[in-house]
Amino acid sequence: MVSPVEPWTYLLESTRFDRAHRVLKMPKVTFVTDKITVEVPVGAAIPDIVDQCGATLPFGCRMGSCGTCRCIIEEGLENLNSLTQEENALFENLTSVGATERLGCQLKIMGDVKIRS
Repeated sequence: MVSPVEPWTYLLESTRFDRAHRVLKMPKVTFVTDKITVEVPVGAAIPDIVDQCGATLPFGCRMGSCGTCRCIIEEGLENLNSLTQEENALFENLTSVGATERLGCQLKIMGDVKIRS
């Protein structure tokens, strides 16, 4: 189990500064189901974030082929990377995929987002 200190340690280690040494605003990721919100660096991967903060988004293969980490993006779909080839391949074989569904293992954060597992 992840202790409450670890996510904050991760955040402090990942703080970014601009050339004037001002702290850059980092995107917020909210795991709606768990009521957890964390700030992360731009480009952070959801599996790494989940491992650090202890959210309950399940993973199987972590490669985009099993669908275990299928989740709903409640807000901020535009703040994620584009659908990957792995996601497209898996979603083509499923009969019901919502417009805001993504595979958590394939997500990279570019801005604020709310995820429901």
